[in-house]
Amino acid sequence: MAAGEEGEALITQYVSELNYYSSEYGFKSTNCYSADNCIGESRHCNYGDFTRSVVFRTYGDHWTKLPHLLPFPPIGHTPNWFRGTDFIDVTFPEPVYPVCLSLWQTLCPGALVRVLASDHGTVMSSKHLSRWRVLWSSKEKADPHQHTIAKISFPKLNKKSFRTQRLRLEFNSSLAEYYFEFDAVNLEGYKSLPVDKEKAAKSHAKKVVKDRVMASTTVTIPVKELEKLKLTDNRPVVKVNEEECFISRVPPEVLTTIFSYLLDAKDQAQVQRTCRLFDQCLLRGKEMNFKPFWNSLTGDALAGFADRVPNITRLDLSWTGVNGMMKGGEVVAALSQLPYLVDLSCANCEEFVNDEFLVGINQFTQLQALDIRHCGDLDIYLIDNLSNLRLLDISECRVVLSKDPSWSGYESFFKSHPNIEWYLAGNSCRQIYRNCSLTKDLFGDMVAHCKGIRGINLWRTRFVFNSNQPDLIDLIEKFGPTVEYLDLGWSSVFSGPFDWNNVFRKCPKLKVLTLTHLGLNSLKEKEFVTLGRCCPELEQLDILAMNGLKLEWIEKLLECCPNMNFVDLSYCSNFQKGDPGILALQEKYPFVKHVQNMI
Repeated sequence: MAAGEEGEALITQYVSELNYYSSEYGFKSTNCYSADNCIGESRHCNYGDFTRSVVFRTYGDHWTKLPHLLPFPPIGHTPNWFRGTDFIDVTFPEPVYPVCLSLWQTLCPGALVRVLASDHGTVMSSKHLSRWRVLWSSKEKADPHQHTIAKISFPKLNKKSFRTQRLRLEFNSSLAEYYFEFDAVNLEGYKSLPVDKEKAAKSHAKKVVKDRVMASTTVTIPVKELEKLKLTDNRPVVKVNEEECFISRVPPEVLTTIFSYLLDAKDQAQVQRTCRLFDQCLLRGKEMNFKPFWNSLTGDALAGFADRVPNITRLDLSWTGVNGMMKGGEVVAALSQLPYLVDLSCANCEEFVNDEFLVGINQFTQLQALDIRHCGDLDIYLIDNLSNLRLLDISECRVVLSKDPSWSGYESFFKSHPNIEWYLAGNSCRQIYRNCSLTKDLFGDMVAHCKGIRGINLWRTRFVFNSNQPDLIDLIEKFGPTVEYLDLGWSSVFSGPFDWNNVFRKCPKLKVLTLTHLGLNSLKEKEFVTLGRCCPELEQLDILAMNGLKLEWIEKLLECCPNMNFVDLSYCSNFQKGDPGILALQEKYPFVKHVQNMI
């Protein structure tokens, strides 16, 4: 502790509890690149890649170019002041008036964009009334705190300041050139608000003078005189010809389109009060993004919005529902007023994405895309009536496959949803309850019941084993001509020999291939040549930590793939940091964003 103003002790403390987080690269059970690593003091005194650090799932901007984002792009307008793509919500041991925060960044610093404080548990007892205040935000395109320890000073304490022991840190991973890592968050503050005696004396003196002036200038006005006052204007009334008004001549559809690019949810509510014309135009809106307003959206507010704008087709509720501000039943009731809804995103909404919610959304049979990433335990067997569903994202969820012994696993799920094209389940199924053997037929069930698969993400899914190879081959045989996205990173399905040449020949439209950390001794020069010749539309390739790789193979691949914009060769055993061959290859192919090694 250090002495502060007027002898007040400055308290220094580290995170004691992790409340929420948006994503993680690793597993909680192993503490390897998991979000729990932010708890406690920093464990590393050097700059580098450490497994006991917090690492989010993404980095850079290549994630915004994945194939499934073409039919289902980001929803609605995002205001300029909101740039967060990831977050952590943490609690400290003691509530304090915050003065300074330090973030211990161990690799690729510069992703922090905003810090917010909550008074929950310190001022108001109701969870719904918890206030969130922005303590700091980065207004630049890049975070100025590029050094390892980002020390941020908060606004000077004043009468509006409140004590807090809960902070939310928002990050923009696209600002980082590689995976952004940190392992500790330090908060400094005072237990009580420091008082400056001199300022307090001056403030009291001013108040005394003001009271005396007010007392001496008080005027009493008779009631009869007040009654004579009227709000009238004797100026002539000017009649406006609506036909001559330029804005009224603009087609409503054009105004609606303009507003969709300019207005976020809060601005739209204000513009609707302006005039009847704008109100009618905004009622035709098709998309709305509530993610930037995660700290203020309640169940009642969502119901009011749904009642006002019934034509919405795409809705983003990601990050909302914090502190129980929305319940599963409330959300389903509000969404029932949107008969045209086809795309719903509820990522990081574990507070209300529960059994009640999953059962309720079965009534929205027109739904084509459902994003419920990182929503805790998901009983996906409850989703049984969305026959038009084309995209399902359950990444980073703990999928419950069988509470009911009679349920037939993935066979029942894909049989009920034959139109699924994009199945995104990266880092999911980390905890399978009962009947674990049901998961072994994942690929076989897709082949038996799905009409067309365009993308599969099974990154870090533990149930994909070497025994699944025959089913995977059958999947490629049936859907290879349509497959654009294949992510099997950190999977054990390739621990033995595998015929990659046959896979590449069957997938002429493949755009994204992720084979992170597989070793892949079966990938040699012949396979890279086949990949380039048979998959000319390839745009992204991630073969991080591949053994025995040679630059000549990559160069032959790049010669055949003019659309390539991302190649990750990090930690490949044959390359060292600053390798001349890597630098020469990057200079020859500038469209390749990442040909590097972080060792």
